[in-house]
Parts: sequence; C-alpha cells; structure tokens
Amino acid sequence: MAWHVFLAVYYFIGLATATFEVRTSQSGYYDVQINNKEVLNSAQAYLYVGDKYYSSDDFNHRNNTFIITDTKRDTLTDHMGTWDVTKYVYFAENTPIEFSIRKHPSLPVAIFSQKFVVDMTVTADIVNRTISGFPNFDVSFFSKNGYLSFGGDWSGHVLGRAGKFVANSANIFDGLTGTGPISVFDDSGNAIVFSPLNNFMTASSYFWQQRYYMQGALHFGVSNDIKFIPAGYEQHFVMYYSPDGVNQAFIEWGEFMRNWYQKPLPTTPDITLSSLGYWTDYGSYYYDNMMSNHTYEDVISDVVKTVYPEIPVQYIEIDDWWYERDENGMVSFAPNSTALPSGLGAFDNQTLALKIGKWSPENLYAKAGNITFISSNTTAISVQKKFWDMIFSMSKDMGAKLVIMDDLVEQILDVEELRSSVTLAREWLVNMGKSAENLGLSIQYSSSWPNHALQSLEIPAVTQVKVSGRYMEDKGNWNIGSTSILAHALGLAPFKDTYWSRSVEDGNIYNKTEANPALQSLIATLSTGVVGDGDRVDLVNPHIAGQYCCREDGVILKPGRPLTASDSQILKMALNSSDIPTGDLLSTQTIISNFTFGIGILTTTEDIDLKPSLLFNNKFPQNQSFWMWSNSTKIHPFTEDMPYKLSNCTATEPYFCLIYTTPSISHRGSEVRLIGDVGKWVPMSKQRVENITMVANGIELTLMGSPNHKGKFHYVVNGESRVMDYVISSNGLSTVTLPVELTTTTAVPPSSTQSVPRTTPNDSVTIFKPAITYFILMTSFLLIKLFQ
Repeated sequence: MAWHVFLAVYYFIGLATATFEVRTSQSGYYDVQINNKEVLNSAQAYLYVGDKYYSSDDFNHRNNTFIITDTKRDTLTDHMGTWDVTKYVYFAENTPIEFSIRKHPSLPVAIFSQKFVVDMTVTADIVNRTISGFPNFDVSFFSKNGYLSFGGDWSGHVLGRAGKFVANSANIFDGLTGTGPISVFDDSGNAIVFSPLNNFMTASSYFWQQRYYMQGALHFGVSNDIKFIPAGYEQHFVMYYSPDGVNQAFIEWGEFMRNWYQKPLPTTPDITLSSLGYWTDYGSYYYDNMMSNHTYEDVISDVVKTVYPEIPVQYIEIDDWWYERDENGMVSFAPNSTALPSGLGAFDNQTLALKIGKWSPENLYAKAGNITFISSNTTAISVQKKFWDMIFSMSKDMGAKLVIMDDLVEQILDVEELRSSVTLAREWLVNMGKSAENLGLSIQYSSSWPNHALQSLEIPAVTQVKVSGRYMEDKGNWNIGSTSILAHALGLAPFKDTYWSRSVEDGNIYNKTEANPALQSLIATLSTGVVGDGDRVDLVNPHIAGQYCCREDGVILKPGRPLTASDSQILKMALNSSDIPTGDLLSTQTIISNFTFGIGILTTTEDIDLKPSLLFNNKFPQNQSFWMWSNSTKIHPFTEDMPYKLSNCTATEPYFCLIYTTPSISHRGSEVRLIGDVGKWVPMSKQRVENITMVANGIELTLMGSPNHKGKFHYVVNGESRVMDYVISSNGLSTVTLPVELTTTTAVPPSSTQSVPRTTPNDSVTIFKPAITYFILMTSFLLIKLFQ
C-alpha cells in the first residue's frame, strides 16, 4: 500500500505555511519546533530498578545517576515509510535501557520508544508515577497553552478535563486509571496529540506538578502496577501535530493510528449501529423493574406487541437481568429462571444486543476445571480463547448481533494479575475480540478506560464504545461532545446510552423525570452510535423515539461523522477566550456528492454572534447559509463577516438552538439550496440521499427508503421555498429531479462553492500554478510506483 505517499504529498501541500520538527542531540536533549519556534523542551528521563529511582536530572545528587553511554543515528523502514532514528543507551548502574526517537521526514509525527534490554524487577512503592520516563516534557513551555485530556471510566468521560496548562495547577489525571490521549494546543489552531502507540493496557502517563525547586513535567512510560518487565519488551508513544485545531488533530492522529494497525473502518455496520433499538439497560424504565406480576419474558412480549407498532424497532437489548448470577457476577451463561420462565425460548425470532458482565469466582466453568480462570475474591477472568469461543457461540445462537462487554474497568481493578503483567490484559481483550470476529459478532466496550478504546485498534470486532455516564444517574449524560472526539478518531461509534421519550414515567425505580427528551433523542442520533429507546411500553412518544431519528423502516438517519465539541468550545473551556460564549457549541457534518451539510447545537444563556468559526474549523466550506429546526423556510446568511444574533439557547426544549447549514449550488443561473427531509434530526443524510447530480433541467437526487414510502423533499430556488413529493420504488430507491428554471445569471460550477476554504483577512492562501500542480501530481505518481 502507498497510502503514506498520498498523505505525505497532502501534508506538503496543506502545510505550505506550517512546519513541525523534532530536534535531537547527542546529549539526550530534544525539543519540538513549530514554524521554527521552540514549543516543547525535554525534561529529565528516569527509571525505577528494584527499589531505586534513577534520574538524568540529578539535582544536588538527590537521585541515583542515570547516564547516557551511547548515542546512535540510524534509519528504520516499516509499512509507514522510512524514519530517521536517534537512539540513546542509558544505564541505571548495571541496568541498560534504550530510548529512541523516530522522526518521519514528511509526516507531522514522532515516535518515542523505550526498549528494556534485560529482565527488570521493580519493588519500589510507586504511586501514580510511571516506572520509566520517556518522553518527558518541561511543562513551563505549556504555560500559555490549553489542554484536553481523557481519563477514567466511560472512555475518559469521568476524569477527562480541559484547562490552561499551568505547571503547578493543571488538573490532569494520571496513573493507569487516569491515562488517555492528551492534546496541547494554542489559540491559533496549533495542536499536538500525545498517546501510547502500543501495549496500551500497560502504558501510563504522569503529570509531575511544579513544586519548589522541581520543574513541572509531563512523563510517559510503563504503568507503576507492573512488577516485572522481560528483556526485549518495548513501549512506544506517539506525538502528532496539526495546524488546524484540536478536532482535526485528533482526526489525523486517529488516521495515523488506524493505518499503523491497518484497522479499516467498518464498511457495513451491524444492526445496532444502523437501526433503531429498544434497550433495557440501566436508565431504561425496565432495568431491575419487572413491575408487579411481571417477568422479563412479559416485558419482551409487551415490547413486541406495544412498541413495535409505534416505532420501527429492529432489535432488543438484553441486559444483565437475563443470566444466572450471584452477588459477584455471572455464574453461568444460562437464562435466569425467574426473569425468563420459558428459558431461551423467550428470545425466539428476536435480534438481540446481549450484555455480558464480569464473572463470579463461583462460576460453573471455573468449577468444571476444563477452562483456566484467574480469580480474586470477587471476580474471575479467563484469557483463553476457547472460553470466548464457547460464550460467543452461545450468544450467536440466541440471536445476538452485538455483545456488550461490561465491567471492564472493574475486572482490571479486581484482578491484580491484569495490572501487574505486561501482556495479560492485552491477551485477554485480543482473544475475546478474535472469537467475536470469527463468529461475525460486533463488540461494544461499555465500562472502559481510554486505553481500552486504544486497544481496540488491534481488535476489528470492537466497533463502538460507551462515552457517557449512566442515564438517570449522570445529569450530563447527553453531553458527549468531548469524548466523541476520541471515539471518532479511533473509528469507534460513540454510545450515549438509552433515554426516555417522555418527561414523566410513573413507577420508575430512579424516582426521576427527564428534563429534555428531545435533546436526548437528538444527541443519540447525531452521535452516529446506538439509538435505543428505554421507555415504559405504553409511554413511548413515537415522534421523539422513532420518527425524528429514523427512516420509516427503522434505519437511523445519521450525519457523516459524530457530533463533537467544536474547537471554539474547547478553547473556551481551556483558555476562557473572551469572544466565545460559555456553553455547548457542538457540530457535525455530512458530505454527499462533494456537497457539505452542517449541523450545529448551541446551548448557552449568553447571546451569540453565530458564524462558521464558532462551530466548524477552517476546512469547512464557505458560501453556506443556515436554517433552524424551528423554521425551515427562513434561510439566513452564514458568514464570518455577517454574524447572526441568537439568544435563549438553553439546554431546555424547545430553547436549545439547532441549526442546519446548506451550500449554495449554482445551476442553470439559479441559486439552489437543499433542505431535505424536514422533521428529521438529520434532514440531509446519506441513509436517505445517496447521490446529488446536476442534470439538464434541474438537480437529480437518488433517494433511499422502504418500498412505497411517500415523502417530501424541501429545497429553495432563488429564495423561494419548494417541496417535491417522492415515492420510494420497490427496490428501495427512487430518482427524483428537482426542477430548476434557466435564468439569465451566469451559473457558477457547483464544485466552486465547496472547494475554496474559508479565509479571514489575515489568512494567506497559497495558489499553486498549473505547472506546479502537475509537478506534484507526477511526483506522487512516481513515488507510488516506487513503493508498490
């Protein structure tokens, strides 16, 4: 594959005014420069051996000496290209370790590596600090920058933070529970992402806050829980740079990570990602709530009889109530006779998403003795693939398409061997994933750390991850804008959790109400992940639970990428930029036939000057207009120099501000703007509009849906709102031509309204002459031939 050649040429063109360089020296010093300005400086390297701490910064001889004995420069070629490598050999008394820095000549990336040359045992009592430290960065260089970090449960939702990177006060969590990717950025769009590159379940970071004589520093290394490291073990960390803001930095970092592991994006999502479901997990009405004289078998029957006719549900999620368990966890992979008196027959002819939690030490398979388990007082885990082959085979026989692996964090915290071994946690997850992949099952990681999400790069079966706290327990459950950045970068669909479509549902076990059902449904739909209703069967609101989100056949009308916090919101959270309102500024977009359609959600009590840069980065096309959910017939300009005043955008229905952008399409001398399927959260979705083509008498659309479905497509020609009726054919497709009258105005080619990046008066745009463009294209062609 020659993908890196394309990327290198793209990078060369895109960074005409931005440079990224990692400089190394013979002495072990290194720094990072952006646009020839030093932005990062190395801090002390260190290593724990036995019960001793060795540091290259031996202040007043307080530490044991950690010295460089050799420095080498070399090159290394792998599937990503050829790298320039600087290797340092350090010694902690008689223990050597090799640190190295790889620099790619054409990509904005550097890899920092630790190679353990001999077996090494650690007996020191280390709290949060890593066993080894490389790379290490002096935090004083970050003092004017912001940071976005991910840590803790729900893929970093719990301990994720944003703030100003001040050496003595930045609120960055570390250790195994707090580690995750970290981005450091300025207010000009420059952003760097740091993360582990391999052995994710043992990688850790450590933020050493500035204290007295000690400089603040950010360190990366092997987790302090590890007690023995074998010779030959390697730990890598990656640094990726983008000049286009935090969101774009994570997107490009994620592309690099997926290409490193050659993990493709799923081409055909499983039914839980493509279609509407009904969920019974925590937060749903029926979680641990069978009501009087009911079993879960009755609940399933009621869902089929009552909910299916109201909304186009295509599968049911079966939570941890279904299996035999004791106070510690699962005892067997068999139905609970109280919940399901008829056993597995209750699931006949149903498509399922199946919850699998942690296993009790008293489980039947451990007692049988033919499968090996590692147990604590409360939890048992099996690393063996044959165990997961058995469990997932039974899951598939039950009708499961998705298995939800829950309690992943609790299992690691309960089973010490998963934390102290450099290989066991990875082996556990990889074998689990191989079994699911071989059986055609998808996996969702539920309760998990960011490092679990990173580990999924080696596990194609993992396609989605939960990115929020539990519904009805976490008031900010809907606010997944930050954690969705990480999930999207790694190619995982973010899961918001279930929701109610009505505010009041009497008899629920939480004694709570839902303040904003519409916002819950909207966020779930725009997440591109699971959309799962959790109502009492007789209280389903068909509009919010089914009609706004989905096609008539239950297919979710999704945007092209997950809804995420905009760079403006991140800058406000981190640097408190005065010209940005406080609140949520979320955005997503869909590209159909090279036309971009944006969606923005704004929730703030402050007045807003709405303009593109508030919601989108500088790659978002210009020449757009916007309309609001509350009025699809009124089109407003959407430009930097003509901000539109908005107010009362609180997070309470119907006052959150939901806007849609639409490009200007110049055709036959007329200006056309496509609005789409009004009344859907995503009116211009690739699940409805497959293709847009200019034809002689108008604009031709290829539409998708269930056979014989009748719908209306909204659009605007020269300021006049129009509606075109359509009927989907028996093959699920329909071709519709929107009439566009010929006018005397000279038409502008449609592509020209999409391809020119938005600029401000201070921006500089490099225009490549045809000869230069030809040279670049020919060079690309020759490089591709060379690498094939």
